Amino acid sequence: MRPLIRPSVPLRQLFIVALPALLLLAALTGVYWWHLHSSGKDLRQATLDNAIYRAHQVNSAVSEAVSMLFFNADEATQNLVEFYKQNPIEQFSKQAEVLTHRFPEGSLLQLAVIGPDGFLKFSNLGTDTKIFLGDREHFKVHVEKPNGELFISKPLMGKVSKKWSIQFSRRIEHNGKFLGVLVLSISPEYLFRTLEKLTRGSQDVVGIARHSGELLARSRDLEKSIGLEPAEDRPYLHAKPGDSGYYTARGRVDQVERMYHWHFLTEYPVIVVLGLDMTQLMAPVEKAIWQERVKGLISTAAVWLTALLAIALTLRMQANIRKRVEFEYAAMHDNLTGLKNRKALIHHLEKRLQAAPVSQERLAVLFIDLDGFKQINDRYGHPAGDLVLRTAALRLKACARNSDLVARLGGDEFVIVCNDLRKSDDVQLLIDRIQEAMRNPIELDHHPLHVGASTGLALYPDNGQTPESLLAAADEAMYRNKAQRKAQKMVAST
Repeated sequence: MRPLIRPSVPLRQLFIVALPALLLLAALTGVYWWHLHSSGKDLRQATLDNAIYRAHQVNSAVSEAVSMLFFNADEATQNLVEFYKQNPIEQFSKQAEVLTHRFPEGSLLQLAVIGPDGFLKFSNLGTDTKIFLGDREHFKVHVEKPNGELFISKPLMGKVSKKWSIQFSRRIEHNGKFLGVLVLSISPEYLFRTLEKLTRGSQDVVGIARHSGELLARSRDLEKSIGLEPAEDRPYLHAKPGDSGYYTARGRVDQVERMYHWHFLTEYPVIVVLGLDMTQLMAPVEKAIWQERVKGLISTAAVWLTALLAIALTLRMQANIRKRVEFEYAAMHDNLTGLKNRKALIHHLEKRLQAAPVSQERLAVLFIDLDGFKQINDRYGHPAGDLVLRTAALRLKACARNSDLVARLGGDEFVIVCNDLRKSDDVQLLIDRIQEAMRNPIELDHHPLHVGASTGLALYPDNGQTPESLLAAADEAMYRNKAQRKAQKMVAST
């Protein structure tokens, strides 16, 4: 017995139809976004590499400018040392005045000579008080290390100028005798203004630091940064003249994240550092990445929406197809037993009878009526009657050949159409099997129910040539057999 087709559970449909498509779409979405993420990462790295290259070029130019400035200061100190050794202080004072006018305005704060006793011996600013400078770094280094090289101090507050200054100093020595120290005080403010022109209007920064890390000048926030102790994690602290490199860090003064390129000058013990603002540097890249991700999000949403709509339409179509199939099935099948109904039986007979004249096919229509069914239905109720009908349908289906059609006309009446009947004995064998199958009781809550089967046979073309005539002939034969059996039972009982 074939049961009626029932609508599938929606969740099960979704699982069967939609899940593979959704999993594939999820995998493709993952690959797409992984590619999008990798592209953004590669773009950031390419931008950073280009920035490093650009910073190296810019810092090289800045380093050359700083080297030229320091060279001029160093050349002036050497000339003044030689002039001081050969001329009296009055002549030296005049020469100092000439040289000071050669420096850019605001760059030179003071030109001074510290005597061998550590006291200020000469200052172009002039002073009436006796000032001791023997405790200054730029004096002590020339006493302790009499090598005659240029020394650059960290920024300090001048005792005469009363301003922050960087001391460029050299030892004055004649015939092995220490005569003092010549000092040029360079203004960090001047360096600040010079460096500021290179980074005006941005968060980029240029700085000059001593080899020991102390900041000499900076293009931004000079007042906050001057005299700042060196950060121990800066890579240039252990570098050698001519070395260069880059690193990324937050500024100690303003906490701005920058990519720094540094260069250790070959001629002087100072490092020039160029810092590029990472936010400003990466802003166009981040904007482009954000735009691509927005486009990707829109594309992903569109693809998913299209896929979900396609799945919904597919499910809708499947539901419609299932409804149509179920409707067609219900129209041709008995709802209780699943056997073919009267409409399907008539349709089947019409097709077979139309082809029969050509194929010379012989058909048999077997009409079956259950004996004792009404008594069971009246005594035990409709559930018991339904059980008997379903069981009878199963047994009839089992008795018939695969090529035969088994149908229920209604009530307890069934019909079997034997197609392509080759031997008349085949129908009798079918009737015997049916009688044998129906003798077996049907269990209802451990109560055996007994039914029998009365059969009537009609043959094509002997007993009829239309579906109606064959069914009528088979029905009449069934009633004759039923009446004959009843008569036989009455005779036997008497």
